[in-house]
Amino acid sequence: MKMNKILFTGLLLLVCNVMHAQRGLGYKIVGVSDFYALINEKNNEVIIDTRGEGAFENRRIVGAINVGNMEKLKAFCDTIDKDTPLLVYCDVGTKSRYVCKYLVDHDFVKVYNLKGGIVKWANAEYPIEEKKK
Repeated sequence: MKMNKILFTGLLLLVCNVMHAQRGLGYKIVGVSDFYALINEKNNEVIIDTRGEGAFENRRIVGAINVGNMEKLKAFCDTIDKDTPLLVYCDVGTKSRYVCKYLVDHDFVKVYNLKGGIVKWANAEYPIEEKKK
């Protein structure tokens, strides 16, 4: 019985730490199934591809826009409502973290980063737009 209490307490602390860490980021890191669900909520979300123009042109998540450099990102921020859900991705989830941080620092409140990026998305066989060969 005492061991169960210790395990439960440890699990509770772990969950609280994870929740606190994500809250401290100001954005949420989500897996592919949750990212897909957010897209399908149809809440006027914007899917943001943070990769370079060439990578974006070759393949992208259906409906994504490209903000692959600071000029495009700044221009985008000037045109979008701060409450718009922003679904952000890159190749594997690294560059998109920096873009998410930038968005949060500029007062966007519904920012989601795709864990594993388009690589994980494509491997899970979610919809992709690809350049015609």
